[in-house]
Amino acid sequence: MTSATVKSTHWGGVSAVLFAGIVLGLYFGKAPPVLPVIKQELGLSLISAGFVVSAFNALAMVGAIVTGAASDRFGALRFAIIGSLATGAGGLLGALAGGETTILLSRLVEGVGFVMLNVAAPALVVAASRPDRRSAMLGLWSTYMPAGASIAIVASVLLTPVVGWRGLWVICSVLALFAASALWSNRRSFGVLATPPRAIEGKPRGGLKFGALRQIVPWLLGTAFALYAMEFLSIMAWLPTYLIETRGMSATAASLMGAVYVAFNLVGCLGGSYMLRMNISRGSLVIFTFVCLAIFANLLFATSLPEALRFVAALGISAVGGLIPAVAFSGSARYAREPGEVGVLHGLVVQLANVGQVLGPPVVAAAVTRFGTWDAALWVMLACCTVGFAVGVLITRIEAADSRHPTGAHPGPKL
Repeated sequence: MTSATVKSTHWGGVSAVLFAGIVLGLYFGKAPPVLPVIKQELGLSLISAGFVVSAFNALAMVGAIVTGAASDRFGALRFAIIGSLATGAGGLLGALAGGETTILLSRLVEGVGFVMLNVAAPALVVAASRPDRRSAMLGLWSTYMPAGASIAIVASVLLTPVVGWRGLWVICSVLALFAASALWSNRRSFGVLATPPRAIEGKPRGGLKFGALRQIVPWLLGTAFALYAMEFLSIMAWLPTYLIETRGMSATAASLMGAVYVAFNLVGCLGGSYMLRMNISRGSLVIFTFVCLAIFANLLFATSLPEALRFVAALGISAVGGLIPAVAFSGSARYAREPGEVGVLHGLVVQLANVGQVLGPPVVAAAVTRFGTWDAALWVMLACCTVGFAVGVLITRIEAADSRHPTGAHPGPKL
């Protein structure tokens, strides 16, 4: 990817993007722990309560690619700031909700902000980072979701009894406004991306650009993310229920155990960033991850093992699985042929990841319902690991072929 030379990483700009991302993670994780309270207070049906959670991801599942292309076209910084403001506005609307329509509308508004900031942020990270550090910085960006979600889960347990779920919504909104302010204050860190596209080029741009999507590897990276997300989110969604129903654990203790599970994902995200900096190939990391996930899944569902060891296996799934976001997000910089293609490639990864997030929990629930035991979830996870392993092999072969040719001489297979 060609861009203006950045002599050193602008840590103020990178930190502002990371802060905005962590706030975004708060919005992802704030609803599930307090859903029973919201359901009772607003008189929601079980289906409507489910939509309070899933509506947040619905737009990303169907529109992240187009949003990413629009971010490239109209300006990443502009999209990131508007996205932060939208999540804040959606949160304030939710805090005032008196019924089903308003709370669902508020989550949709938050979802608009989520997808706008999510697809725009990687371009800002790339713009503020030294060229040889961009993959590692994008790996660092991948920590935003587990960091924010785990903080949200713990905060919901500790703060909801004091300020209520509405107070929690207001706190998240205030933080979103601070995030927008931080992005604007550090706008000079993002170079040309802080300037409207027309001002850069002196003439109108063309329409939305999707040419970068013809490359195969970004689709493979997005598929790997979707498969990992199916496993990670399934355990995240059902672990508290499993602990309450089969181990008699209190709801508070089960939620905190869930927070520990999510927090361990940070280990993999940071580890992935470090391994990418050590020039370990993406394909190798994908293969390694899915082999480990298969091993940990077998340990997790091995009824002969002590419960403590099985929970350690769950933490292993979370920790090792965190390598995948770091690897997938780094591909946005590697396969963007110009700065204006980072958003659409990241949109592809986000869209496929959200497909996995939405499909994972119901697929696991269907398997458990069909066979009448939680152990049935193992076969869903092993199927994901098998396909993920094959995807890693393909990525390895394609990138190895690319490395044998001079830069730009072998663009790799196209769709």
